[in-house]
Amino acid sequence: MYFDRLSFLQKTVENKETTSNIHEAKNEGIQNIDQNQDNFVNAREIQSVPNKRKNTQITSEERLADILENSIESRDKIQRQLQERMSKQDDDDKLFCMSLYKELNKSPRK
Repeated sequence: MYFDRLSFLQKTVENKETTSNIHEAKNEGIQNIDQNQDNFVNAREIQSVPNKRKNTQITSEERLADILENSIESRDKIQRQLQERMSKQDDDDKLFCMSLYKELNKSPRK
């Protein structure tokens, strides 16, 4: 069904012969070497652009990792400070209970 409806596109999909507007020189060997060198230079230029993009992505990812690391460290520091405060407040109560522990153990359990 869809094939029949889209069959008008068949002509545009077929492989067509291409023509060149470049005139061939008598020294084809020299021209081929020049083209190979140009292609090699172009390949280097093409490769350098993606590397620059990757570097900027890596630095942004590294920056994000640093931010997350710093936030985790600060959160852990705050939690430790809170625990220290709580332990200092509980010290008096804990010491009092520990002082009674021996006496309470002496009493019968019935």
